[in-house]
Amino acid sequence: MKSREIQLPGRPCRSPLLLALLVLVLAYRCLEPAHAIENDAPPFDWEPTSSTRYIKVTSLSDSGKGTLRECVLAQGSRVCLFEVGGTIKLKSDIVVKYGNLFIAGQTAPSPGITLTQAGISIQAQNVEIQHLAIRPGDSTAGSSPGQRNAISVGGYEPRAAYNVSLRNMSLTWAVDENFSTWYQTTHDVWLQNSIIAEALNDSIHPKGPHSAGVLIGTDTKNVTLNGNLIAFNFDRNPYVEPGASAKFTNNLVYGWGTRGPWNICNLTNNFENLSPVIGAFIGNLWIPASFSYQQNSSIYAGIIAPTSQVYVHDNFGPGRPNDTYPDADITSLVDPSVLTTTCPFSSGCTADLSAADTESYVLTNAGSRPKQRSSIDKRIVSDVQNRAGSIKDCLS
Repeated sequence: MKSREIQLPGRPCRSPLLLALLVLVLAYRCLEPAHAIENDAPPFDWEPTSSTRYIKVTSLSDSGKGTLRECVLAQGSRVCLFEVGGTIKLKSDIVVKYGNLFIAGQTAPSPGITLTQAGISIQAQNVEIQHLAIRPGDSTAGSSPGQRNAISVGGYEPRAAYNVSLRNMSLTWAVDENFSTWYQTTHDVWLQNSIIAEALNDSIHPKGPHSAGVLIGTDTKNVTLNGNLIAFNFDRNPYVEPGASAKFTNNLVYGWGTRGPWNICNLTNNFENLSPVIGAFIGNLWIPASFSYQQNSSIYAGIIAPTSQVYVHDNFGPGRPNDTYPDADITSLVDPSVLTTTCPFSSGCTADLSAADTESYVLTNAGSRPKQRSSIDKRIVSDVQNRAGSIKDCLS
């Protein structure tokens, strides 16, 4: 099993200041899973340059001097290092407009960094974020409820989001989606060892009930979710839209909604266009809660382009409870001819763990600061372990 310690990437430092910063990061290696799985290399290796700035975050205010927003809105290669820990109440999303950004949440003192009332919108390239909790919630303050995501990746042209690596995040209590990718200029996005949970259902979304876990939006390419806990989201566990390509490996999905198979993993082409879905699902585990819909298989498509390619191997869940069943039984596709036994990705279709080993790994290692979990993340993990818990409507 591969191991990658959390650290600031880069060359040996030559100055006392940089040495002190790297020592600070090394002090927080205890927050990293002991054996982090990596089915494929991250879409890029974030590297500093001779002009990289190491910017200290010294304030928990929404904006202004010493804030996270100030660091993110700066231009040029930069690393955000935290000298404070606690909650940042955002008045609006923090928008990443300029690339070459590394946010090192693991450098914050206890209890780490939590963002509330809004989230992060990534609209640039070469961005890596580690060890943040983002919990937008249902406060009347903050970003627009109809677009209140924890993390969204993508922006209108000419902006392009690519080479985005997100590791050990806790994404909960979004009103729109906990995690989403959008726009055809978005590609090579990687989310690993994170908790994506408790998207709020009957809350303040203008459309009404709208608990949504993971959306891989139309025409976004090469999105990888690996080693994540996805729990207590009514819908989109995940939803892969037409024209998108995604790998879904060694994830644990628990406690989806009650209405139908589209509440689980949905590949349905609701736009009725000819854009294919390209997907690979390996080593995943879908576990229904007592309230979850269970009458169909775990991976569903009511309408799907005939040129789609869906590869499945070693997944457990409704339709395929164990490995005595054929791999294809995990699917319920209107057109089963889109199933392929050949990996549709040039980088291959592998998983470091079997489906049988996925739950233990994910419950140990997912989320921000997994060895110093917040009470919120501890409760979510405990509910999954005990096959308890519920979908949340509101926080009050």
